[in-house]
Amino acid sequence: MKKKPKTAVLMIAPETGRLPKEMGPLARYISGKSGGMGEVVAALCEGLTKRGIECHLATINLKRRFQQENHLDEDSWYRIRHHIHSGRIHLMRSSLFSCLASAYEGNPLLNAAEFEKQIVNNVIIDLRSQYHGNLIIHSHDWMAGGVITAYAKFRNCPVLHTVHNIHTALLPVDLLFGVDWERLRPYLFFARNNGNILIDCQATAIKNADLVNFVGKRFLKEIVDNYFSDNFICSPSVRQEVKIKYDHGSDSRSSIPLLPDCTLSIAPILPSGLARTITFWRPSGKTSWNFSAGQG
Repeated sequence: MKKKPKTAVLMIAPETGRLPKEMGPLARYISGKSGGMGEVVAALCEGLTKRGIECHLATINLKRRFQQENHLDEDSWYRIRHHIHSGRIHLMRSSLFSCLASAYEGNPLLNAAEFEKQIVNNVIIDLRSQYHGNLIIHSHDWMAGGVITAYAKFRNCPVLHTVHNIHTALLPVDLLFGVDWERLRPYLFFARNNGNILIDCQATAIKNADLVNFVGKRFLKEIVDNYFSDNFICSPSVRQEVKIKYDHGSDSRSSIPLLPDCTLSIAPILPSGLARTITFWRPSGKTSWNFSAGQG
């Protein structure tokens, strides 16, 4: 009898905790968490692997951080990377973040653009073809959203997106050279500032996800019930996309008690040199509003 093709899960996250050994011999050396999200990602990888699901992880190669946590010098790290197969771990390599302790250090917009480009241009298509098209993407955080989730939607690849917090970033399309983002236009959530076209990464992820879940019911309720709407604590773009999913019966109503209730915080990460008034819009053109970044 012919075996039914397996379906793999691809976790996409900018950080992770210590990974299970079943993900390959490199797993013991990969850990670069900055907060609770890394622990969640590592726990999900372990849980799925124990259940016999072929779980892969695409994350940022924080080379210096990995070396420090494993007490390895440059030569030792070189031998590991060139002699040990990465297994189910897919490291996005770039000099932009090889010396960083976190994906959010340095210039997070440049880091995100490089991370997203590599995953769209290489990882998804290679891994999906390995499983005869049977791949589910589980994206974490705004940095794993943007063109990643837009491309997955464009290619009919199922996406589960976990909202760990309401942080987002407005990524200039100019940073996405090498990605044909124009064909993804219907799946992107845009903002415009002084003629610059920006992609709202978190709103785009929520917009394209087949399922959206949250780290707590209270967290979800604060978003859909317009808590703090008089202050720019939750981006209007993120709030809108969550409410659209919620109001239309999406499984975005679900929550996962993996972390304590998140503290809602900060406005979106913006490119430098932009005016303080930004216009957001969906490709349908039905929704548009201005955001003033306030005093500064």
